Amino acid sequence: MHGPGANPFLTPRTDLPPRDRALYVMQQYWSRRGSWDLQDWALELGVFHGGRSVGTVALRARSFSVLREVRTESWLGVVHHWQGIGTESRAAMPSLAFEVLGAINAVTEAFQDNKGSQGVSQKLAYGHGGVSRSVLAGRAMVSDRLRLDRQDWAKTNAAHS
Repeated sequence: MHGPGANPFLTPRTDLPPRDRALYVMQQYWSRRGSWDLQDWALELGVFHGGRSVGTVALRARSFSVLREVRTESWLGVVHHWQGIGTESRAAMPSLAFEVLGAINAVTEAFQDNKGSQGVSQKLAYGHGGVSRSVLAGRAMVSDRLRLDRQDWAKTNAAHS
């Protein structure tokens, strides 16, 4: 999921032994599925390339009928980075949110030193929407909040069509 010494996630899952990591991922997946309702939900999808699973993308919402806002998250196996797969899979999420679900905003977050995620977000026309601070392994981490509104997405999407 990432190179040695890096951790682009707030959860410790990538530091766990393979069996524990698989258990963590499945518990998160089933917890999100089990708590799904019309207002608060998470849609997690696999990313496949060449017939193999290479990562996931997710679209989440809270109070969706009021806020009309979704959050996106994703990861790819490290050997699949820098091939355009992340950009293509991440681009599908706002398309679904705006075209099908009627969202007005999509937001995501990335650590400031996560150049891959920052680059993909920039390609997809996400703009700076502030910062957030979190704790990872006992130290403060700063993430950029990135926002894409429906109008900016439509302009970018039309330019790439």
